[in-house]
Amino acid sequence: VIDFACGGGHTVAITKSCRIFGWGSNTNGQLGHAMKQCFPEPVEIPLGDPVAKVRAGWQCTAYITESARPIICGGIRAEGPSVSDMQKAGEDGEAPAPELGGGPQAESGVMDMVSSTGVEVMTDVVTEAAVGEAHGLLVCYDGSIRGWGYNRQKQAIGDESDDTFVKPQFVDDLPEGFKGHQVAVAGAQSYAILKPPGQ
Repeated sequence: VIDFACGGGHTVAITKSCRIFGWGSNTNGQLGHAMKQCFPEPVEIPLGDPVAKVRAGWQCTAYITESARPIICGGIRAEGPSVSDMQKAGEDGEAPAPELGGGPQAESGVMDMVSSTGVEVMTDVVTEAAVGEAHGLLVCYDGSIRGWGYNRQKQAIGDESDDTFVKPQFVDDLPEGFKGHQVAVAGAQSYAILKPPGQ
């Protein structure tokens, strides 16, 4: 096992050969498996792309692929294009429109044992992620930080918002020249370790 994470009622592990195994609750699709049930024993989650890192929150999991692409599963989705949107776009030969995949979506059937509606794919290149009870943060390759989810105490984006839940957006309150390195989140708070300018 090269990485693992525990959420509110689920656990995910990644093997050295990049296979993903999850067990526990998947009632909100937090494992990424198409069957919305509890798994008392590990089941394989074939997401398609090799995964390098995994982070888990209360009812959500953030996978970071070897190509540094985030895949978000479960209750606090990132509102990006879904896997089925990305597959459709590949068939059409065009990239998906930015508005595809957002908001509530219908339940999916079992399709290659991967949930195509509970999984969100973002196009950002990321190096790190953290998922909490109802919000999450991503550290992008360029050092910017993106947050999404519950934002009543400004925990997702560090700023006031008219919406209780926010779609992924940049955290603007970073000191000038500083870049995100690592992030951690809890129920109503978020922290980031920043790199100073020039590092």
